Amino acid sequence: MKTRMILSASLFAMLMGMTAVALAQGSVDGNWEMSMQGRQGMMTQTLMLKTDGNKLTGSIKGQRGEAPLEGT
Repeated sequence: MKTRMILSASLFAMLMGMTAVALAQGSVDGNWEMSMQGRQGMMTQTLMLKTDGNKLTGSIKGQRGEAPLEGT
């Protein structure tokens, strides 16, 4: 449980950092690949993001499948 919380917090921090950089450049739309070190080695995930006004949608795809993302 603790590892899952740390992983979720790390993922959130990376997503927010990427969003800040992309917003400075104008858009976060598109596919983003990210990698991070996990207990069992390097983990690579793909973020597919799309903005509509101030709404952010998309999904994250990794070794364990795909999950939807939604936010503002």
